[in-house]
Amino acid sequence: GNANMVAGATGYYSRFVYISAAGEDPRDFAGRDFVRELKENYLKENGQFSDFTYTTIWGILALASVGEDVSTSVKWLKDQQNEDGGFAWVPGEKSDYDDTAAAIEALIAAGESPDSKVIQDAVGYLKTGQNEDGGFRYFGSSPSNAASDVWIIQAIVACGHNPKDKEWTVNGNNPVDHLLSLQQSDGSFYYTACG
Repeated sequence: GNANMVAGATGYYSRFVYISAAGEDPRDFAGRDFVRELKENYLKENGQFSDFTYTTIWGILALASVGEDVSTSVKWLKDQQNEDGGFAWVPGEKSDYDDTAAAIEALIAAGESPDSKVIQDAVGYLKTGQNEDGGFRYFGSSPSNAASDVWIIQAIVACGHNPKDKEWTVNGNNPVDHLLSLQQSDGSFYYTACG
């Protein structure tokens, strides 16, 4: 069911990343056309991939990375923006910071200007998710966590800004500082300060 579709879409996106990073063509790799397969198996007529907002984000990132036309998917994704400027993991749900950051990255990868209203509104929403320790939360009033820090840092950079700038600093800490505070001596990262 849906779990298999999500795993499948995630697998295709991962393959695009690995194949492209290796300098190979995802349209012709080991006798397979991953671009065609992704579009045939997961892309709906309205531009949505699978049943979730985040699978559409991954689909946009994958296809935009190989120069495919993603305009229908971009329009669908923009239509999912909530009134608060954020995006949710699935249409109709409350916004969360991770999916909003990922949507920013996908839209910019597809050619959206960082100065556009959709991006500026999404960045405005992200700013409401920064905690007093400089890190970011996923949803509601949850503690700052490494995953959210990484998503937001990537979105800030995608917009052409520095996550260490004053506008992203709270009580002397920015999201990079918070993320580094979670790093352990072996190089791994705790998810939150509690482990």
